[in-house]
Amino acid sequence: MPSIWSFVAAGGNGAAQTGTITLALPAGHTAGDTLLCLCVTKAQTITVPVPSGYTSIYNKGTWCQLLAKIDSGAETAPAIASGGNNMAASLVAFRGGPGIIPTVSTSATTNNNVTSSGTINTPALSPSIDNGLIIDIGSCKDNYGTFSSNPSGFSTLDHLAFSAGGLSLVWAYQIQTARAAISADGFSISGVGASVNCDGSTVAINSGLLLSSVPTRSLLGVGS
Repeated sequence: MPSIWSFVAAGGNGAAQTGTITLALPAGHTAGDTLLCLCVTKAQTITVPVPSGYTSIYNKGTWCQLLAKIDSGAETAPAIASGGNNMAASLVAFRGGPGIIPTVSTSATTNNNVTSSGTINTPALSPSIDNGLIIDIGSCKDNYGTFSSNPSGFSTLDHLAFSAGGLSLVWAYQIQTARAAISADGFSISGVGASVNCDGSTVAINSGLLLSSVPTRSLLGVGS
């Protein structure tokens, strides 16, 4: 049985120290698609502002948020007010989800420092559902020079290094049919200056496709 999820496209990304980040919509998006927006700030005391119509489905504190919206078919580019804080964001679209705001079934987080070059660690995870969309997220509280590879088995969604604001983000995805354990791994980066604090998350998003017990009909037409 094929997974119900499929990747449509990445839209725009952006970063700002002041003003508003406006993210271009993914090419080919259409009504019913699931739009996912990753937004991070450098300061962990800051709450990411949620653009109109979007819902936070995962957060690491208030400063790293994964937001979702079901495409209405008449979407406009989401705008995120930076509020004078260093902020970066990225927008993508997936097709075939539940048709309502999806939920996160399981998640895990980790933290590590990288000096010069190394890995933004991503944690192991045991998804609790089949047909899941698995997202790996990495962020650094500084600019990295080069992103070179994803965790094994994951495909790139987007990456952005914001040198002026000293902030970076990267995320990738894996689509599962039967649930399968995710091993601890990471995003490979280089060109980092001094020791940089990095955060990684692994998130399993529900498909909405659940098996349930359905009453059968007898030959007499009576439910059994």
